[in-house]
Amino acid sequence: MSAILRWGCFLAVEIPVKLIEATVKLIFYLIKAAIVITVKLICYLIPAAAKLIKAAIVITVKLIFDPLFLYIPIINHDIKCIDMDKELNMTAFALRAVADFSYFVDLLVRLDISKTIWQSSVIIDILAILPLPQVVIILFFSKAEGWRSLNIAMLMNSLAMVQYVPRILRIYFSCKELKESFNERIGLWIKSVLNFLLYILASHMYMQFDAAREEARKERVNQEMKTEQRLKEKDREIAFWLSENVKIPQNEKDRVKSQIMRTVKRELEELRGGHVEEILSILPSELQSYLNSHMMWKKLKRVPKLDSLDEQVLKAIWKHSKTLKYAAQTDIIKENEPIDKMFFIIEGIVKIESSKDPSAGQLEAEGFFGEELVDWATIAVFPNLLPLSTSSAKATKDVEARVLLASDLCDVVTLFQDHFRKRKCPPPDLVRV
Repeated sequence: MSAILRWGCFLAVEIPVKLIEATVKLIFYLIKAAIVITVKLICYLIPAAAKLIKAAIVITVKLIFDPLFLYIPIINHDIKCIDMDKELNMTAFALRAVADFSYFVDLLVRLDISKTIWQSSVIIDILAILPLPQVVIILFFSKAEGWRSLNIAMLMNSLAMVQYVPRILRIYFSCKELKESFNERIGLWIKSVLNFLLYILASHMYMQFDAAREEARKERVNQEMKTEQRLKEKDREIAFWLSENVKIPQNEKDRVKSQIMRTVKRELEELRGGHVEEILSILPSELQSYLNSHMMWKKLKRVPKLDSLDEQVLKAIWKHSKTLKYAAQTDIIKENEPIDKMFFIIEGIVKIESSKDPSAGQLEAEGFFGEELVDWATIAVFPNLLPLSTSSAKATKDVEARVLLASDLCDVVTLFQDHFRKRKCPPPDLVRV
C-alpha cells in the first residue's frame, strides 16, 4: 500500500535508490525463505497436496514481485520529467516472467488432469497470471502526455489494486483445500507459515514507511542547508549591488535590505534563483519605486553633457565605471594633464582649482567632473588623443566616487555609436598619449 500511495504522487517524490536496493534484497530473501518452506511442506505432506502448496507459494512470490513495477517510474531532474529506471525495469520483468512461466506450466498440468477448463478456480488462475503490470507500464509511457498523465496514474493505481484480487483468492482457495484435505497439525503449520509471510510483508511495509520518512527528513534538512547557503551568497550579492547602484539613506538601509531578503528567501525556497536584478524585479511595487528613485545612474541625467543620452546608455556608463575611494588631500586630476577619467562623487568634497579661474569652487555629493571626455568620445578623427584638463581636482576630505576610465568610455561608445556620433560639438584641446 505504501508503494501505491507514493505512486499516486510520483510527480513530486522520487523513490530513493537505496530504498529500491533494500527492497530487491528483501525480495530475494523472501524467495529463498519461500523455497525452503516449500521443501519442508512437501516433506510433511503427501504428493497430492504438492500442487496446491506450489500454487500458493508461487502466487505469494508474485505478490512480492509486483510492487517492483510501481518503483520503475522516477523523476529525471535533468530534464524535469518522468522517466523510467531501466535496470529495475529489466529486473522486475525478468522476475515476473520466471514466476509467470512456472505458474503457467503448473496451470497447464492441472488443466490436463482436470479436463474441465471453466472451473471457477481455473478462471481465477488465468486472471492471476495476466501480466497487468507489464502492460500498464508500457501503456503509461506511451500515453503519458500533459494533463492526461494524471488520469493514467489514477488508472494505474486502480489496476495495481485489482490485480491482487485473483491472486489472494487463489491463495485462499489453496489454503482452504489444504485445510479440508489434511489433519489439524499440518493445517496449523501451514497457517503459521502464511502468518509468518504476512509478518515479513508487514515489516517490509513498515521499513518502507520509516525509510521514506527518514529520506524526506534528510532531503528537507539538505534543502534548508542549501537554501541557507544560497541565501548568504545572495545577501552578499545584494549588498554589493545596492552599494554600487543605489544611494539609500543610512537610517533606511537595514529596513530596505530586510524587505529584499524576505523576497529572496521565498524565491530560493521555491527553487528559483537568478541574477540579483531579476530578483529585484519581483519586489513589491512600493519597494521597487523606492529603489528606482534612489538609483545612482539616474543622477547622471543631471550632468549637462549626459542629459540627452538614453537610459540604456546611462546604465552602461554606470556599469562600466568603478567605485573608488580617495584619501584626503589626494590629487585626483591635475591641471594641464590629460583627463584619463571622469568621476561622479558619491560622498565627500572635492576642491576644484584653476589658474585661469581662481574662484572655481568645490564639488560635493552628486557632483560630476571630467565631462570633457564625453566630447572626446564623439570625435572619431582623434581616437588616440585625450583632452587636457583646464582645472585640477583634489580631495579635501575622504571621497568615494564612481570613476569611469577613458578606455571604458571607449567601450561604451563602441556599443552605442549611434547615440554618441549624432552629437555635434567642436573638438576640445587635445594632447597625444
